Amino acid sequence: MGITVGIDLGTTYSAVATFNKTTGTTTILKNSFGSDTTPSVVCLENGKVIIGAEAKEMQGMGNEGTASFYKSLMGNANYSIILDGKECNSEDLSAYFLRELVKDIEQTNQVKIDGAVITVPAYFNDAQRAATLRAGEKAGLKVLKIINEPTAAIISYGLTGGADKKVMVYDLGGGTFDVTVAKVSGASVQVLGTDGDHQLGGKDWDMVLKNYLIDCFSDEFGVTISDYPDADNELQVEAENIKKKLTQMPKVTATVTCQGYVGHYEVTREWFDEETSPVLGKTQFLVSQCLRDIGEATDCSGIDEIVLVGGSTRMPQVREMILREYGKKPVTGVDVDTVVARGAAIQAALCTEKTITMSLGGPQAPGASGGTARPKFSLCADSIQDVTAHSLGMLSVSEDKSRYVNTIILPKNERVPSVMQRPFKIPSRRNGDGEIEVYILQGESVTPSDNYILGKYIIDDIDPQSEKETVVDISYAYNENGMVEVSAVQRKTGKKLRVTKTAVPEDMSWIDETPKMQEVKVQSTIYIVVDASGSMSGSMGQVEKAARSFLEGIDLTCSKIGVVSFNNYTNIVTYPTNNQREISDAIRQVTSKANGGTEEPFSTLDSNFGPLDERNYIVVLTDGEWFHPDAAIIAADRLKAKGIEIVAIGIAEANEAFLRKIASSSEAALKTDLNNVQSSFSSIAQAITEGKENISLG
Repeated sequence: MGITVGIDLGTTYSAVATFNKTTGTTTILKNSFGSDTTPSVVCLENGKVIIGAEAKEMQGMGNEGTASFYKSLMGNANYSIILDGKECNSEDLSAYFLRELVKDIEQTNQVKIDGAVITVPAYFNDAQRAATLRAGEKAGLKVLKIINEPTAAIISYGLTGGADKKVMVYDLGGGTFDVTVAKVSGASVQVLGTDGDHQLGGKDWDMVLKNYLIDCFSDEFGVTISDYPDADNELQVEAENIKKKLTQMPKVTATVTCQGYVGHYEVTREWFDEETSPVLGKTQFLVSQCLRDIGEATDCSGIDEIVLVGGSTRMPQVREMILREYGKKPVTGVDVDTVVARGAAIQAALCTEKTITMSLGGPQAPGASGGTARPKFSLCADSIQDVTAHSLGMLSVSEDKSRYVNTIILPKNERVPSVMQRPFKIPSRRNGDGEIEVYILQGESVTPSDNYILGKYIIDDIDPQSEKETVVDISYAYNENGMVEVSAVQRKTGKKLRVTKTAVPEDMSWIDETPKMQEVKVQSTIYIVVDASGSMSGSMGQVEKAARSFLEGIDLTCSKIGVVSFNNYTNIVTYPTNNQREISDAIRQVTSKANGGTEEPFSTLDSNFGPLDERNYIVVLTDGEWFHPDAAIIAADRLKAKGIEIVAIGIAEANEAFLRKIASSSEAALKTDLNNVQSSFSSIAQAITEGKENISLG
């Protein structure tokens, strides 16, 4: 007889666990190396699939046939990689990995796996969840359920059968971040809210180290490592190793090799923490957003326990931030690498048994003496209640008929599974060939293009009716896997209609146009770029007021605003959005802290600006000299050549001649004092809203 397992399919490491019905506890199934975790690295070589530690070692040696961090690209139709002559997407890579992982676990532990619950980041959307499910099935697994990683952690850690408590899970993995708050009552878990970023994880900390070492090596030897794939792969692994060593040591010497050159560079934990503080700040922002969404105080005063999950939480800066910002020490005694797999194993048992008996404190051998029996309690399948991470909406026309909007049907943090029914009227046709097209979206923004478009759903096979209008009741649902389902019934006949999901057309630009094609508003993308170097520390209060004044003067129905800070490096706090709350929070985050030097931000914006709208602006505020002014001018010229208008405002020690060189024109550059920054920002907002070209600050 086979077993069921929970698989934590991680970005950097994966783990497999099973629930022992005899002992009422979970067991981690070790791999052939005797380890609890397996590196989520895949190598294809000469027709053979290699995974885990061996593949990671090959990656560290510069093997180009390896792939890692593919989890964060699940569901991305534009991602593929050639390995061993085969084109693979992230779903294929996950399937390769899972097949070999299961084979290794079965052989090592002498078991047969009959079914598995696979975990995903709570913030995964429908496409990412569907890709994970398909990957499991391609690997030959019977996938019992898809479960959110933080929820799995709470099941494993939080269920004690005891008193009520509110638990927050801070889950920082190798490539994803989730925060989830849940109420644990005895033997039940009720998730209250979740938030996250499936592109934010330990790899971002690695990248800070990697880029620093690339710069050091280039300065010393004039060689750019990123131009050499083998050396670049080696450095990727080295950066991760340096990060891990810094969790235990105050400083580490990194050894970097390329083209016969060898460089040695000291990295201190103090430097590392300072350089990565903006990345850590992103997680803090998401924590606050999650708490606000569920009506909790953002200082975590209403939270009883904070649990850290994911290998990246081993970085001392994470625990220090939790204690500093929330006044609570994270719970100790939780294995951050295996707690998710253990929770998934419990969920897997519930998929087949419906009710299980759990023991606390670990298994106790039969007949053991000198101890008391472990406390036990029963757990039912319906005792675990999760929520949606994204609102589910449909494309519709605004009340004034001026634009398309995302109409929320099922709000974020709604319990899963959940369903909502909406009526839809169409003119009746005698031949019964009528059909309905519905575009389904995931996301919070009222502007459709700011959300993820799941697909176009076509509802047809509608019977003819004598009435002028036919009413179709369309049901929109999140199933137990957090995946979207759409069904439809013809109200008069009760007939279940055919629903076909089709791919989203490549050109969806029309959803940003007015349905009547009249009085089309010009779309604008704007980046507010704020100097957050140490010299700005005493000015940030006024800067925040100015930025908010700018926000109030912009019509967000036709404009998106991104917020960027720059000091030692450039941090895109939020990409362009029309979500006013998100923009406000980003402004607050940028203006809450200033430190470091002044690196030019234009190169980062050049590669990250995104699709250009009809009008595109960068509004930059600075107070002094930049590290590389010539490079800044060149990068600014590239942006201006693309049609992006740059407005530059300087205060304090800013160089007026430099401002004129980076701005689109002399009139778009202004040296002023701090007291006039707010009025200057208001004037810029007014000019953008009125559609003026060639903004003048004179």
